[in-house]
Amino acid sequence: MQTQQLDDNLSWTHGHHSIKWAWIRKSLFEVLLDGLGQTIFGSAFSSSSDTANSGLPLADFLMGYPMVESPGSSTLQKGRQREAYFGAYVQDDWKLSYKLTLNAGVRYELYTQPIDQNNLGSLFDITTGNFALPGQGSTAVPWCMRS
Repeated sequence: MQTQQLDDNLSWTHGHHSIKWAWIRKSLFEVLLDGLGQTIFGSAFSSSSDTANSGLPLADFLMGYPMVESPGSSTLQKGRQREAYFGAYVQDDWKLSYKLTLNAGVRYELYTQPIDQNNLGSLFDITTGNFALPGQGSTAVPWCMRS
C-alpha cells in the first residue's frame, strides 16, 4: 500500500484567544490480490460413519475441514484501488478568566469511495438492480481521484 499525505497545523495566540487550525489530504493506492481461489465445504467430515450424507457443510466449515481447495486462476490485470481523505478543523480556546476557558471548534472530514484505477471493480445498485462501475457516471469522485 502506498500512502501520500500532505498536511499543515497552525496556531495563533492573540490576547485571550488561542486559535488553532489544520488541514490534511491523504491519498491511498493499493494493488489488490488476483486469483483469490475457492474453498468448498461439504459434509464428509461431519457425517456419521454408517449413514451417507448425514453431515452438515456448516459443521465442516466450523471445524475447518474443507473438501476442495483450489488456488484460483490469475486475472489479466491486478486491481489497483485508489481512495482519498480530506479533513480540516478550526478551534478557538478563549480564556474568559483565570478559572474559566471556553473551547469551541468545527471539524470536517471526507472519506471517498474506493475506486479501481482500471475500472475492474463493480458495485451492485439495489435501487436500479444493475451493476455500476465506480468512478463512472458519478460526481461523487473528487478531482484528485480522476484519471
